Amino acid sequence: MSRSASAGSPPSVTNLRVLASEPETQFSSPRWSPDGTRIAFLRAGPSVESVVTIVGIADARTGEEKIVTTLPDRFVYGLRWSPDGGSLVTSQGSYTGNIAGLQMIRFIDVETGETWSAAPDSAQGPFSTVSWISK
Repeated sequence: MSRSASAGSPPSVTNLRVLASEPETQFSSPRWSPDGTRIAFLRAGPSVESVVTIVGIADARTGEEKIVTTLPDRFVYGLRWSPDGGSLVTSQGSYTGNIAGLQMIRFIDVETGETWSAAPDSAQGPFSTVSWISK
């Protein structure tokens, strides 16, 4: 898949193809990397014991997929790239307990899969999606 755009016109999409498809699996939140070479996504599938959300990245040219991290028992939304393409940020909540009180913003290192919170636990939820603001 490739993207192209001229000044003042919307991007066009050519050579469209399926990068990922699995039965009974929900793919969501596809996001182009800042350099246009990768697509980050969320994938959730049925599980007997729990819900696991996978944060993945697909190479836009080859479709090769890398699992960045797995997030058990969390609903995840608002996936966004950092401007430098080195990390992702999500809003997350718990499937158990007080959902609004257990929401948080988490960063994910795309190379290591390490996650960290954007705020202390005392500053949890509710949150909407996250956007980067340039100075």
